[in-house]
Amino acid sequence: MTSKLTFGLYALGVVFLILAGRTWYGATNIPDEDRQFLVVNEPFAYDALRGVNGFRSTGSPAELKADQLVTIFAMPADPCTDCLNEVHAYLELFELDGLHGKSVHTDIVVVGDDLDAAKRFARTSDFDQEVLYGTGEVYGDQLQSFGTTKATHQMLMVNPEKGRVFFRARLALGAGSAPEVREKILWEASKAYEALSR
Repeated sequence: MTSKLTFGLYALGVVFLILAGRTWYGATNIPDEDRQFLVVNEPFAYDALRGVNGFRSTGSPAELKADQLVTIFAMPADPCTDCLNEVHAYLELFELDGLHGKSVHTDIVVVGDDLDAAKRFARTSDFDQEVLYGTGEVYGDQLQSFGTTKATHQMLMVNPEKGRVFFRARLALGAGSAPEVREKILWEASKAYEALSR
């Protein structure tokens, strides 16, 4: 009787471990089709993000093929105590291709209602690469060559008033050449920009 009970408990333990393993695997290995669009509602946690193997998509995904638009992120717009450090932390994370450890060409676009403030923010923020500027929704020109020449190419949009990275788009080779791709990126970026003032 005792041996049967022991065997039964052992079998239940094995089943539990299998189910737990499948749940963990499913949570950390998210299919590519679910990685197109993410709205990050949680506070920025660099160490936590480093351990994640995929991103669950939420919100309305951009209607593009997975090999065209790899990821679009709308960053949280909540107030922060040290925003500039957060911008650099995001930059460090995403310059390594998100979480995959490969270097990726990055365009930084500073977008705000005041062009002088955007220029001033970029000039004093110690970015290693050239920084582009835009005001309000007037940053469509930055997409004309975006994604057309680099094997991996991404764009980070920073708002100088809040000192936040509020949008990221990453494209595969040549994916940005299609007008509809640029239009969808602009649409998602404008939604993220609007969310900053809510």
